[in-house]
Amino acid sequence: MAKIKPTLTITSSDVLSEVLSLTMQKEITVNGNVVMKKHATSTALTTIPGTEDGVGRCIMYIKHTGKDSTGADSTADVKIFQDVDDGGDSDADAGEEIMDIASGEFALFPYSGVKNLMADADSGTPVIEYGMFFIA
Repeated sequence: MAKIKPTLTITSSDVLSEVLSLTMQKEITVNGNVVMKKHATSTALTTIPGTEDGVGRCIMYIKHTGKDSTGADSTADVKIFQDVDDGGDSDADAGEEIMDIASGEFALFPYSGVKNLMADADSGTPVIEYGMFFIA
């Protein structure tokens, strides 16, 4: 079985009254099924391809590339939603916002694969890069 080892380090000398230094890592066994893609978002709420219901438990990586679908710089935020009604549609009640990713920001989180993930841009067509590392 293949393994990945995500590592998170947070350091600061001025955010608290004492020095902050946190490092966490965990080795995770994956089944070798890995998806890495880019997706141009829009101002319409749409399902992120490959995250449809029942996809399976995985470690999910999402990054705002800082570019739009034409390759120009993009500063528009991208909101990520969980599709609460499982409709995969863009109606106002379809999604519950779970994060807001600004240009250059990223997230790495365990994803159950039970509900669709959807994206919606504040403006334009910012591109997200995403990866799914399926857990064995």
